[in-house]
Amino acid sequence: TENSLIFLEEIELKGDPKQDLIDASSRAFKNNKHYYTMLILSNHGWGILDPKYNSDTDQWEINTESTSNYRSLKYLEENKRHKGFMFNKTTKNYLNNQELIGSLNYIKTNLLNGKNLDIVAFDTCMGSMLEIAYQISPFVNYLVGNQSCSLPDGFDYQGVISALNKQNNPINTIKDMVQAFDNYYKKNDSSGVYTHAGLDLSYTNEIKETLDAIITQLLDIPEINQIL
Repeated sequence: TENSLIFLEEIELKGDPKQDLIDASSRAFKNNKHYYTMLILSNHGWGILDPKYNSDTDQWEINTESTSNYRSLKYLEENKRHKGFMFNKTTKNYLNNQELIGSLNYIKTNLLNGKNLDIVAFDTCMGSMLEIAYQISPFVNYLVGNQSCSLPDGFDYQGVISALNKQNNPINTIKDMVQAFDNYYKKNDSSGVYTHAGLDLSYTNEIKETLDAIITQLLDIPEINQIL
């Protein structure tokens, strides 16, 4: 309704994160008129690094081989609390990156008649890594989220709803969402350590190619190869 939300119904989770996301998106998009579309995924996240649950240690771990080029092992140690996207505490499963791509592909193809989602926002840790942006860019126009860890409060949803009430186009909406996040944490967190951003995914391939070119040139330098 105008200036408020009224609960209508809920989607029962089946314990299959990919299918749960598809079912919820079907409810959201299939029978509703809309100018623009947005999904907000909340809960945990570990970005491009799909963790695995170790029942012996009761911890979530990542494949150390996939992180051999990461400089900070201390960083990995401090982030053992991270879990995959849309983590289910009961079943200990989550939406891994392949399932994320698959569900977004389904949503675009079957629910949005081949159109991209306008915005995907990750209210999670590491939802806005460049690697995440690259893999979802065929299905999404804009990405909002944190490149690194999220603070426990997450999004300022009063600010998000205020942004949506303006009925702006997607790019102005993500600007307002980022500004709302910034305003909230300037007021409520003295550390000022966060990396919240809105990304235009139409530039993703250009960024990827530029990074590839830089890395290729760096690998031609003997000193760099010795460090690696």
